[in-house]
Amino acid sequence: EGKIIQVVDGTWQVRVLGDPKLPDYWEEYLPGKIAEIKAVQDECGHKCFSFIVMSDLHYPLNISKLTPWIAKRIAEACDIKFIICLGNTQSKEAYETKEQVLEENELVKEMLSPIADRLLRTQGNYDGNYGVLGSSYYVYRIPPQEMFNYIYRGVGFVGDVHFDKSGNGYYVDDTANNVRYIMLNTQNTPYVLNINDTQKFSNVDNFRFGQSQYDMVVE
Repeated sequence: EGKIIQVVDGTWQVRVLGDPKLPDYWEEYLPGKIAEIKAVQDECGHKCFSFIVMSDLHYPLNISKLTPWIAKRIAEACDIKFIICLGNTQSKEAYETKEQVLEENELVKEMLSPIADRLLRTQGNYDGNYGVLGSSYYVYRIPPQEMFNYIYRGVGFVGDVHFDKSGNGYYVDDTANNVRYIMLNTQNTPYVLNINDTQKFSNVDNFRFGQSQYDMVVE
């Protein structure tokens, strides 16, 4: 169930439904790279741990659609527990309406679904911004509580996640390897609107951790 058997290049292969066939250059490259990672793991034994990092997928670029499947292959082959996404999954395009951004967020969530059980996400400076006013782009912003639902809520399925008071920063422990992953949001700017409902502090141009994230790290 959930799998298909097919003949590829004269050999039988079992593939999960929905798993796209990667381009030939990836199929040729991945086995060697996986072997390299395993060699390092074999050399280090219990003294090393591994994780995967991806960033700036900017859906719907072609490579962004393949990245989760590539990461899934590596994670499963090398027994890697966590995959980290550092944000900017939203397209660079300045959408005119909030609805367009939310629709894209759903597509991004679907794109990342193959690795949802291992994924630690945070927000990038483009994520959640939209709107054009004259010559200014990204003048509006989706409220932080809604962005939490699209980016951070799913992290709770990965492990015992502890959020800071803003809900933008969190940490999760890999107890087997005695490692703590601390995820922060450099776009944790105050949600303050001008009289015309444009954002006072654009996340695209303003970088800020916020006191609640400092408090979590210190504690």
